[in-house]
Amino acid sequence: MGSDLLRVHDNILYSYDATYIWDNEPRNKAVRDALEEAIHRGLSVVVWPKLDIKDLNDMSQAGLNVLALVQNNTFRGLQAELEFTRWKR
Repeated sequence: MGSDLLRVHDNILYSYDATYIWDNEPRNKAVRDALEEAIHRGLSVVVWPKLDIKDLNDMSQAGLNVLALVQNNTFRGLQAELEFTRWKR
């Protein structure tokens, strides 16, 4: 869904305790901006560790434990801001 994920949140998911996941594309301005906006709104987001794989499907096909990756890299608030700063470099 790319950067439209926040629009879905605003229109449908606003009352749910959801975790928002974008692709692992720190060089993509739209992804960076949307992720940063979600962090500033106080939403739970996944900030990926250093991986050369860009999306959940590719991670799964590479044999990675996607559920564990999501659980271990979900952040909110100041921790999300710190992880975002590390990720976007």
